[in-house]
Amino acid sequence: MQIQIVSQNGNFVVVEKPAGWLSVPGRTPDQDPRPILGRELEKQIGTRIFPIHRLDFEVSGIMLWALT
Repeated sequence: MQIQIVSQNGNFVVVEKPAGWLSVPGRTPDQDPRPILGRELEKQIGTRIFPIHRLDFEVSGIMLWALT
């Protein structure tokens, strides 16, 4: 799934988090089949990202990630 990027600059990327996705890996990521937004976004943009905040699994909304 292509993650919708709302805005991006040299320091931040803002994306739409779909409901039903984890923001970051859970405590047992190897045993959890749910998709992880942070990991997929890193693949999509080809760089490491750092969460500024999290949204619960059930919630959709705007998320901000730091690039530096």
